[in-house]
Amino acid sequence: MSIKRQSFIVPYLYILPAIIALVVFLYWPLVYNMILSFYQWNFISPVKDFVGWDNYKILMEDDVFSRALVNTLKYILGIIPFTIPIPIFFANLLASISNKRAKKTYETLLFLPTVLSFAVASFVWVWMFNPLGGVINRVLNMIGIDQQISWLSSAFFAPWAIIIVSGWRLLGYYMILFTAALLTIPAEYQEAAVIDGANAWRVFWHIKWPLISPTTFFVFITTVFFASSQTFIPIHILTRGGPYRSSSNLLYVVYEYAFRYFNVGLATATASITFLLFVIVSYIQMKVGERQVHYGL
Repeated sequence: MSIKRQSFIVPYLYILPAIIALVVFLYWPLVYNMILSFYQWNFISPVKDFVGWDNYKILMEDDVFSRALVNTLKYILGIIPFTIPIPIFFANLLASISNKRAKKTYETLLFLPTVLSFAVASFVWVWMFNPLGGVINRVLNMIGIDQQISWLSSAFFAPWAIIIVSGWRLLGYYMILFTAALLTIPAEYQEAAVIDGANAWRVFWHIKWPLISPTTFFVFITTVFFASSQTFIPIHILTRGGPYRSSSNLLYVVYEYAFRYFNVGLATATASITFLLFVIVSYIQMKVGERQVHYGL
């Protein structure tokens, strides 16, 4: 083998294990999932009945699927305040603290929920949301709200409970990201704006906000992913998708179709639609990011 040919082949041999891993654990499962969505199967029967687009037609007429789709959008919109405006607010407060020990203490306290097991934390929240002796209702009683809210058994409050738990876990992580982003902004820019008469709001809106837009864009993308998929844990532990499907999302519906009703066709069809929606949303996000994200003044 010539040296030129060898120098061409060797780099591909180095990346071959990674390519094989991607094909085996990512691309093939994705393709196989789409193939199964055209069949009727229950995990047990050795025979898979080809049904074409019937599974997708059933989903389009299924109230369970439509409600899960609406709930997924609701979770995205509800969790965004916990991942962008509130973390930015705390990041600005932390940036203004000069005492390093106090600053580290506050950062640790706010970041602590992120490192806790989401499953364990969800079980703690079950107790906190208890309508009779839970901490949440006790706090509400202290501020004058005497109603004993049934957080986890109310079709109205159950989705909000999922949003609160998920947002609580994410807030500290994104606060650290925004704190790091704010620290990269040269102090000269802010000092020049203050000298020109800009108040704190103008400094933030015209200096800080444009320069942290790459971080904001990243946070928004990951929030959409988290709200669509990682909320499965609190949903499963707190509400099991109820009451009356009021808190289930698309991923939880996939789980129910597959492991509660053993309908692999509907489960994989739901997963395929979810994947397609992710692709569309990601494409829109990238196009918006090209226009709105600023990487310098």
